[in-house]
Amino acid sequence: MTAYHLLLLLCSCFGAAGEICVKQYDLRAGKIQNGNYVFNLILSLVSIVCFLITGLSTAGGLTFRADVFGYAVLRAVGYIMGSVGYLAAVHTGPLLLSVVISRMGNLIPIFYSILFLEEEVTPLTVLGALLLFTALVLFNCRKKGGVRRAGLRFWVFVFLSFTGNGIAMLATKVQQFYQPGLYQSEILFYSMAIVSIFFLGAVLVFPPRAPEGGRAGRIPAALPESPKARRGSGRYADFFPLFFTGAIFAVLYGVCNAMGNYIGTTVISHLPAIVYYTFSTGLGILLSFLVARGIYREKLGWLQYLGCGIATVGLFLLTSPGWV
Repeated sequence: MTAYHLLLLLCSCFGAAGEICVKQYDLRAGKIQNGNYVFNLILSLVSIVCFLITGLSTAGGLTFRADVFGYAVLRAVGYIMGSVGYLAAVHTGPLLLSVVISRMGNLIPIFYSILFLEEEVTPLTVLGALLLFTALVLFNCRKKGGVRRAGLRFWVFVFLSFTGNGIAMLATKVQQFYQPGLYQSEILFYSMAIVSIFFLGAVLVFPPRAPEGGRAGRIPAALPESPKARRGSGRYADFFPLFFTGAIFAVLYGVCNAMGNYIGTTVISHLPAIVYYTFSTGLGILLSFLVARGIYREKLGWLQYLGCGIATVGLFLLTSPGWV
């Protein structure tokens, strides 16, 4: 295991901390209509501040380059496609299938790197990657009553999520391949600025609203009790109370997201794509398992334990000396 693998471990720890923030936001404000737009807006604004700090702390500061901005636009488009597609897929079809297919978007930069960037792979590296993808599927195979049927709309949205995530990761990979170790803050800063503009528009067009039927969960008690009362006071009447409900968790997630992305962008030019993406996926599986069991006491079946065991073997194959 190299120092870059250890940095990926740190990156995955930020990812696990981010998962906790998402869970806490969902517990606090999950029933707010259009709350996901608010969440994405807040995290993107916080990410901009973080990338501004990292950029200004470097010797040359933040610089504008047309080529880097082009990669940033591509990354932002992919990020928006992935976020919107994933949320729509979750609302129209099975959650677990949405998660698995969305995360497998990293196949796009992997195959692109092998076919067009001529990255070398070994049989054991491929085996390790296959084991981790198998673990990903197993980890998301939880038995729950009433699986929602996946219709045509679901497959359209999940394909949008898969493609968007792949494009976002591919933009970062290609930029760092041709400009290794350069302009990490720039591509992240400009891409998240574009993302924040998009979600600002989404929040203004689709403002947060209390759930139909009155208050739910821990939404502030000052909100009107009935949909009729809310309609009578205007569509933006509850804007600020709802906007700031659970906002602290969106802020914390923005920090975790920014740090994880910055570290990942630093490492990506030093490891083959198949190792980088599958290794981070495997670590995410193991850390998600620890969070689910250790913090939220979720009951997991034998398939999840099997998935964690397979992920451990896959990580060993990807980090053993002389095999990557």
